Amino acid sequence: MDEDVDNDEMADDPSRIVQILDSPEWAPELVLKLEASLTDPHRRDELQRSLEENLHTSRELISRWGGVLTGSSSYSELFDSHVEMIGRIHGLHYFVAHGSRRGSRYRSPGGSHRDDWFIDNLLSMTRLAIRLEGETWAIALRVVPPDWWDRRTDELAAPAHAGHS
Repeated sequence: MDEDVDNDEMADDPSRIVQILDSPEWAPELVLKLEASLTDPHRRDELQRSLEENLHTSRELISRWGGVLTGSSSYSELFDSHVEMIGRIHGLHYFVAHGSRRGSRYRSPGGSHRDDWFIDNLLSMTRLAIRLEGETWAIALRVVPPDWWDRRTDELAAPAHAGHS
């Protein structure tokens, strides 16, 4: 994987992440980096914090949008997918925090065993998250057209531009 590509750039471009996950050259290198992260206490703590933040944000979004999504049969499948994603994130967080899968003694953090379960689930969850983001935006843009989003952004930003004619 190209060392010049930073994590922020990858996070901003889901197609780049999919490209890496699909690459016979880059995907194994990504797995090696993930394995190293699981055995390094500092990087493992960073990963745990990142998963905690992701879990918190996801739960907030579901709390805010749950009523709307479950009230419509059109959106209930999307809601189910978001709930599945939260469950997967929680499972990954639990593993990093406790060194075991929920409900089983699996392996200790950074132990001598390879953390295959975590890595496989993180890679799978990443693919699901990218697909889910695309599906969510597609539905959002069918419900509310892009012009509305642009007008709304202009309205919300208008006070910041007052006097800058």
